[in-house]
Amino acid sequence: MREIKFRAWDARHSHWLKIRSLQFDGDLRGSEATGFEKDLAYFPIKENVILMQFTGLKDKNGKEIYEGDILGDVAWRQVVEWDKDSACFLGLESLWDFSVIGNIYETPDLLK
Repeated sequence: MREIKFRAWDARHSHWLKIRSLQFDGDLRGSEATGFEKDLAYFPIKENVILMQFTGLKDKNGKEIYEGDILGDVAWRQVVEWDKDSACFLGLESLWDFSVIGNIYETPDLLK
């Protein structure tokens, strides 16, 4: 069975949040161990916090692949995206040949 994990990008503070749990009680909230002043701080998942799901796959080097990651090499690059119409992650076709080389938040220039 695929492991269900998430990570989040805090666009306001430009850093990653390691999601330890998600809670829905009218609003979606997450908790994480580092990144805020207090351990296990709860924060709302709003416009400035972008939640990304683990695909359940790893690249050729064993690195976990999440939505928003950029796979590639010198000549080819592909963003991993969720396609709701097909209910699958796009950009994972040639996984065994490529590595995670960045992501759309920290290294968007890789796509130029």
